[in-house]
Amino acid sequence: YIDNDVALTKMSLAKQYFKADGELEYSFGVMNMGNDVPTSYTLELSVDGNVVETLESPIALTNTAQSVTGKLALPSGLSVGEHKVAVEVTKINGETPTENVADDKAETSFYVYSESLPRQMNLIEEYTSTLCMYCPLGHQLFEKWAKSRNDLIIVANHNSGMGKDDPMITTESDMLASVFLGSGLPCASFNRYYNSDEGAISIGMGYDSSYHDMVIDQMLNPFIEQTNSIPTFAAVDLKADYNENTRKLDINVSGESVADFKTFVGEDAVLTVYLLEDSIVATQKCPDMSLDKEYVHNHVLRDVVSKNVFGDAINWTDDTHYSNDFTVTLDGSWNVKNMNVVAFISRPVKEESDVTDMWVNNANITRVLSGETGINGVVNGGEDVKEVARYSIDGTRIYAPVKGINIIKMSDGTTKKVMIAE
Repeated sequence: YIDNDVALTKMSLAKQYFKADGELEYSFGVMNMGNDVPTSYTLELSVDGNVVETLESPIALTNTAQSVTGKLALPSGLSVGEHKVAVEVTKINGETPTENVADDKAETSFYVYSESLPRQMNLIEEYTSTLCMYCPLGHQLFEKWAKSRNDLIIVANHNSGMGKDDPMITTESDMLASVFLGSGLPCASFNRYYNSDEGAISIGMGYDSSYHDMVIDQMLNPFIEQTNSIPTFAAVDLKADYNENTRKLDINVSGESVADFKTFVGEDAVLTVYLLEDSIVATQKCPDMSLDKEYVHNHVLRDVVSKNVFGDAINWTDDTHYSNDFTVTLDGSWNVKNMNVVAFISRPVKEESDVTDMWVNNANITRVLSGETGINGVVNGGEDVKEVARYSIDGTRIYAPVKGINIIKMSDGTTKKVMIAE
């Protein structure tokens, strides 16, 4: 050890996507690594290599890492795209450090965007099994959560993590579980967003029913809002045409994107289509170790309609519009009246994919109706269609009409644009 040495640890941001005039909230760790504790030290914060703020001994140093947090107004004129924010040790006791400087700097990326779109739905992928005694607790939690908000798509992935006797296991569900299943059942991923607090992409969900309200309020809702810190850059519009004579289902997924979609979601972004079935009666092992032979399973993943279980290439018809077509013949044992089509745009899943880079950017769901066409969202059973959310033209959530174009999300999953004059 040298006498004077200060080390920095990982720099992280409360969110990574900002409008050009945004404020960046950061944190990083700092600690003494020398024989002597410095009486003073200087840190410089920079954006893209340009110093924007100087911190003079922001915290008293110890021999263990301590967190430094703060806010930084982004410099004006930042271009759309990726940028770097860094913190660096520049002085220790008034002297420039020259030894052991490899850990004197920490940096991370952030992104500046100009426009976004309203998020239609959030994708919740639950991993479950009829052989899992705690899985009904997860089912109950998600059913209760779904009743409290109308922007959740729940997918129940039955896989062979507990054994192969579950009748709803598919090859595709096991492939998905091989990537996203956590340490045990039940668990779930939320927009495939990496949870840094848990250090995982899927989180255990086997909570006793007495804790469900607390879990929803203090864990699930805040985490969904965190996943939504990535703005939505493309719409997902769904149309499903079913022929009851041939049992063929033709699915069209299309939509509009912002001009910078490929900058943020990527040239290699993919589109995935799921087929779900509700109201399947099958035996389920219960928390009291009993077997419920009349257990009703909902949101069950029956098939992945896209050719690749982890998503197909998006078919761009011009710079900001896409349209993908899919056809599937429904199994004779599936009840068409209880089926839904789910489509979502995400980052691709590859062998070299980082766990933090598989997130879902937008999703939608529509019913499969025998002899009819399901379009753009959840069929509302004849209830009055109501406004459930409102956004400005740049995708920012607003809570009252504002002058200009307002984008209104309706309770049936559709959206419409209205012009407010005053």
